[in-house]
Amino acid sequence: MTRYFATRMFRCIDDSSSAAWHHTLRQIMMDFEPGTLGALFLTSAAVGAVLSAADVGTVGIALSFAMEFSDTMASLLRKLSTVESGVQSVERICEYDSAPAESTAGSEPPENWPASGRLEVRDLTAGYRADLPPAIRNVTFSVGPGQRVGVVGERRR
Repeated sequence: MTRYFATRMFRCIDDSSSAAWHHTLRQIMMDFEPGTLGALFLTSAAVGAVLSAADVGTVGIALSFAMEFSDTMASLLRKLSTVESGVQSVERICEYDSAPAESTAGSEPPENWPASGRLEVRDLTAGYRADLPPAIRNVTFSVGPGQRVGVVGERRR
């Protein structure tokens, strides 16, 4: 059973690391693409200034504007991405907030419960709904007299 939980823990760590890795790659690409477009814009402004035989002041202002424009666009894209991530987080919070609460009704079991008996489960496969894949597959365990069991996992609908 310990091996199962260790394997599960390592899988969760891998999933978390994978998400962080993809987030970092997305940030790099979001910096690279506007930078590339900015360089092309700056190059085309420089070529246009040279071909038009403009005076030095006009060329300086055009190149300065091109550099500032590309930096502004890259910053705008980063800020829009941050806002989009924030809006998605708020949507998730609203979704969880509107989810019905689980019932807490019932009575506390006696302190010595269970005093006797045994529970054995073999190859249990169960899910939340028929249209979803099983949440647990082929679980086998036994609970002896006097033992307590806690079930922990993510909640799905």
